[in-house]
Formats: sequence, C-alpha cells, structure tokens
Amino acid sequence: MMDLLVVLLVVGSATLCIACFPSRKEAVALAAAAAALGYGQLRGFFPADLAFKAISMPVLLILLSIGMFAEVFSASGVFEKLCRLLAISVRGSRRALVVVFLALTYLLSCFLDNLTCLYVLLPVMIGSMRAVGMGPAELRPTIVAIVIAGNLGGASTMIGDFPNILIARSQAIPFLAFLTWMM
Repeated sequence: MMDLLVVLLVVGSATLCIACFPSRKEAVALAAAAAALGYGQLRGFFPADLAFKAISMPVLLILLSIGMFAEVFSASGVFEKLCRLLAISVRGSRRALVVVFLALTYLLSCFLDNLTCLYVLLPVMIGSMRAVGMGPAELRPTIVAIVIAGNLGGASTMIGDFPNILIARSQAIPFLAFLTWMM
C-alpha cells in the first residue's frame, strides 16, 4: 500500500508541476518516470528490465512523427493561412465560422494528436473569431465546443489520442477497422 501511495504522489506531483510549468513538461515527465522507475527498482516491485520491455517503440515513433508533423506545419504558417481562408470564405458569418472551425478541429484531430491540434489551432481560431466581432461571452462556449470537437476527433481514430494508439497497437487493430468501429 505504501508503494502505491509513493508512486501516486510522484505522478500527482508531476501532474501539478506540468500544470504550473507547461514549458517544462518533458523534463518533469522524464524526472517523474525516472523517480517511479527508480523507486520500483529499489523496492523490487517493478524491475527495470520489465519496465523497458513494456516500452513500445512503434508507439513512441508514431507519437514522435505526429509531433514533428504538427511542429513543421505550425512553423510553416499553414494553419494560420487555412484559418484566414476559412474566415474569408464564410464572409464574416459568426455562426458559419464556428461550424467550419468545429469541423476543421474534428477532422485534424482525427489525424494529429488532439492536444497538439488544439494547441496549434486555438490561438489562430480565437484571433479569427475576434476579427469577425465575437466577444468574450460568445468565445467561451465556442472554445469549449472546439475542445469537445478535438476530443471527439481524437477518439475517432487510433492516432488521434494516445490511449487509442496503445489499444490499437496492443490488439493489432488495422487503422480502417478502428476508424469504422469508433465511428
């Protein structure tokens, strides 16, 4: 019981640190993983060889490639241009802009990690929505709806959400079969 509490304390502390210092999330996550692994090795309930065998290299490579793809597209300005083009195409209609952004968020979250998608798109979308005259009272529920669309998109495919990657990989579910089942 004590071991479980220590590991939960490490994970809880890491979560709190990531929430307070998001720019340091990688370092905090690595430190927490090392602490939990070291404690498990020291106490004998989680040997290092078992921990390293549990690491799925294909899953790590998928996550790395998705992150690199999103970073390259974000730096290229493609997302900003797409959002501007969408705002122009709806001719300033707030309702149409929200619907288009919901659909865009859902679709992109199907093929990118949903958190990365939201991280890249939300600032651009908020700027576009402010440009058509949406104020804070209208933006709040719209942002919540966009976050929900991102989560739904991420849950729809095996690469849009980290747990889905693990599930599909461990059960050897083909991409299209997973997509069909989740739809």
